[in-house]
Amino acid sequence: PTHSNRLFLPLQKGDSDTSQMFLVHDGSGLSHCYSRVGSLGRTLWGLNNPKLSSGERWSGGVSEMAEHYVSQIRPLMTDAGCVLGGKIQVTKMSRSDLGLRCCL
Repeated sequence: PTHSNRLFLPLQKGDSDTSQMFLVHDGSGLSHCYSRVGSLGRTLWGLNNPKLSSGERWSGGVSEMAEHYVSQIRPLMTDAGCVLGGKIQVTKMSRSDLGLRCCL
């Protein structure tokens, strides 16, 4: 992901042979709360709600949001895989049969 992408917030750079971790935003829609996470030895991304600035709602609710996030993460997956963190969205995203490991 590039820095101009509103969805992804780069938090940490890790080794290329480790799985990436994607942390889903909290209820505020922002993932900056994860910027204080200590070094995890892996590339760490925060996922922001891309509709936050426009005020647009997710007509399909959390399920639509999770499907969108999975579609954005899938192209970034490496052989090392990826790990998701968060609460509500992670539950939905882990059901997407992507082989994503989840931590809550």
